[in-house]
Amino acid sequence: MIKIMTLLAKKVMGKALARSKIISTIDYQTLFYHFAKKSGVAVIAIETVGDLLEVRVICEALNAIGCQLDALGLAVWVTLTCPNDQIVDTGASIESCFEVLINCSYVTALGINCTAPQYVSNIISKLKNLLKLKKSNKFIVVYPNSGETYLARDLEDGEKENWKKRRKC
Repeated sequence: MIKIMTLLAKKVMGKALARSKIISTIDYQTLFYHFAKKSGVAVIAIETVGDLLEVRVICEALNAIGCQLDALGLAVWVTLTCPNDQIVDTGASIESCFEVLINCSYVTALGINCTAPQYVSNIISKLKNLLKLKKSNKFIVVYPNSGETYLARDLEDGEKENWKKRRKC
């Protein structure tokens, strides 16, 4: 059995990211290396990333601990969350985020999650084209949306989390 450690970006960094846009590389280094080493995982899945700055920080952190990742034989995948087929949650283009991830040598696979199904085909087509253009052999990862929508803003009165639940019929 392959163990996968999932880091839900918004659960880890959520409020700090939404309020200040400042994310520490050392926070990710700590998460990646220490948790992975202690848990014996084979894959680190960093999911639901919706900000270009966060993508850059993730890649900086991976580059900083690359030797340790290699020594542990860890694969890393990163998935974006998108409100449509053009941008990630905070407004950066999907392509700009994918390009940073493609250029990060420690990212084994990239893709999307927590994105409405009607946008998935177009986003994956864009990713395939970028991978082909960059002559990259990285894998594509896609997994479904739970039906919730991420609210990329400060919480309003009465709201307890940044996820809007799907209405039940």
